[in-house]
Order: sequence, then structure tokens, then C-alpha cells
Amino acid sequence: MFSALPDGRGAVAWDMPGYQGSRPIATPVPEAVHYAECLRDLVVALGLGPCVMIGHSLGALVAGAFVRIAPEQVSGLILADPALGYAEKSSEAKAKVFERVVAFHDLGAEEYARQRAARLLSESASAEALSIVQSGMSALHEPAYARAVHMLAHGNLYADLRHWHGPIHFISGAQDIVTPPAGTHDLAERLAAPFDLIAPAGHASYVERPRAFADLVARICDSWEY
Repeated sequence: MFSALPDGRGAVAWDMPGYQGSRPIATPVPEAVHYAECLRDLVVALGLGPCVMIGHSLGALVAGAFVRIAPEQVSGLILADPALGYAEKSSEAKAKVFERVVAFHDLGAEEYARQRAARLLSESASAEALSIVQSGMSALHEPAYARAVHMLAHGNLYADLRHWHGPIHFISGAQDIVTPPAGTHDLAERLAAPFDLIAPAGHASYVERPRAFADLVARICDSWEY
């Protein structure tokens, strides 16, 4: 997606703690704010703020927590296919979320990725997009994944975002079955925020439709006069 951004627009991609080669987060039972604190350290160290922050999936939970602890570092939020969090869901719903960790442990990273990668894409996704998603999932480490799932189970995106008074824009892949567009649209309406669909695209909308995603991000930023 970054390579598809118009000339002159820079971007920094962040590996959450424990992902790829980054060190795992210290607490074994983190919430979104713990990840947001790590991200704040990076933003400050690189002198990036105030910046437009793009949060995808679990990254949206981190971005929501970030604007609560460091709003001065953010000039605008773009949240794509956001995980809404299960903090207000039933104990049964939370337990179902943790089944992902059990499946990951039983199958191993590569087989888990092979079985689940297609769920993140639409039926019309290219083989290249599937390969990218599967490769990324197969690089997950079990302790990091377990921590991220804990964050998801205890997260509440709306509770964080209702304190944010800067610009915000939501994006969903029209065929997203992981975080369905209806839920994202409802959240956008609660916050009186704009909402756009990318079609055809599933949960990994920026992988499946990188040019459309990048063009939309550029248009959003232009509308904010950045």
C-alpha cells in the first residue's frame, strides 16, 4: 500500500511488540493502552508527531488508546476494518475469542495461516494477495498472538474514541467477514464520522486493493488540508 501512495507522502509502518523481529510487550496480559505507550515512545523518538495515524484491525484499538494518552501527537485518525473490542460482550463471546489462541497453538503458525488467510480476503482476491496475507500470518509468534488476543478481548474502541475531538475517517472492505462493515458503519455513525467502503475487498483491504486504499487515504488527508 505504501508504494501506491502519491509522491511526497511519507509513511512509517510499525510492527506491534512481539510481531516480526520486535520485542514482545512486557506484560503477558496487555490492554490496548500498553501497546499505545510503546507506540508513543516510537513516535516521540522518531519525531513523527503530530501525524495522521492509520490503524488497521487490531491496530485500530491501539490507535484509539493512543489518542487518549497522546492526542497532541495525532492530527487525524484513519481506521480501516477496525476491531471494535469485546469489553462489553458476554463472557461466552470473550471465551470464543480466546479459541483462536488454542487453534494457533494446536496447528502451529504455518498451518494456522494456511487455513485462515483466505478469511481475510474477498472471494475475488488475487493469488498474490493471498500469499502476502498467508506469509504475514505465518510469521506470527504464539506469545505475541496470545497477548494481542487478550487486548482484543478487553478492548473497547468506542470508549477510547469518544474522547477524541480531531478528524476521524473509517474504511471497510465491503466483503470483510472478520470485522463486518455494518459494525464499522454503526460506530462511524455514533461518532458522526465519515465512512467509506472499498470493493471488492475483505478484511485485509489494504493488501487486496492497495491502489484504491492509498488513493482513499490521500483523498482523506487532502480533505483535512494536510
